[in-house]
Amino acid sequence: MNCRYLLLDTAVGGSQRYGIAAVAPDDDAAVILDSFVDLSASRAPVDELVRLCNVLELDLAQLRDVVEDFVAMA
Repeated sequence: MNCRYLLLDTAVGGSQRYGIAAVAPDDDAAVILDSFVDLSASRAPVDELVRLCNVLELDLAQLRDVVEDFVAMA
């Protein structure tokens, strides 16, 4: 399934945390297919992850493995 990836910016425990969401490519309504909300306190690396997922057209089935690798490298 095709999807696009967006940066999530949420407040967790009084601090900003960044994550990634996979959304269906429907312009009428953003349907979240999967999300990971607490990947980093730093925006830049998660921005880069989102960018790469979109540029490489990452398949949704691979997202969980990519996120696990991202967290392991942090």
